[in-house]
Amino acid sequence: RFVAQEDNSLPPDNYQEPDGGVIAHRTSPTNMGLALLANLAAYDFGYVSGTRLLDRCEQTFRSMNKLERFKGHFYNWYDTRSLAPLYPRYVSTVDSGNLAGHLLTLRQGLLAIPGQPAIGDRIWKGCSWTAAVIREQSAKGPTTLLDRLQGLLLQADAGHQSLTAIGNRLEEAIGLAADLPSLPGNSNTGIAPWVDRLRMQLMDYRDHLLHL
Repeated sequence: RFVAQEDNSLPPDNYQEPDGGVIAHRTSPTNMGLALLANLAAYDFGYVSGTRLLDRCEQTFRSMNKLERFKGHFYNWYDTRSLAPLYPRYVSTVDSGNLAGHLLTLRQGLLAIPGQPAIGDRIWKGCSWTAAVIREQSAKGPTTLLDRLQGLLLQADAGHQSLTAIGNRLEEAIGLAADLPSLPGNSNTGIAPWVDRLRMQLMDYRDHLLHL
């Protein structure tokens, strides 16, 4: 949500919910490393496709390559919007060590991707978990539409599927998810952001499949 274009795909240090939400537009080597690992974790849990994982990492690395350094070392604080180092400028052995460990872990995760299925069972699990949150947030409880969507996701996870069958199921699920905001009694609940996330997940995997 926060590692976005406004901050040059770099992670803001923190977010304060009171007073309407305040984002700290500064980042550190530790923050950058954790954001990269968050991409990998999202892939492992089935929240983003391999294409999305690589795209997010590439955008962050592109911005990191623009940051001013001291003898190759990242400074400890940068403005995420201007990319300028923040004063006082210094190099932290703690944060630099954190980033090094994060990058080593990320590297191993990325190297493992080519040996994995193009569309694995994790995508259905990730989408099912998001659908479960929608059900939990739904004011009216279980609905036929949500039952159909969750049933479709569970059925897709039941065994080996051809790429054609996976594509068809994704399209069907996208259609069902598009109608979720119309569920009666949900206009004043928190399901809308989760419905958007579910649709983004499904379309991400559909686009990933088409790309491959």
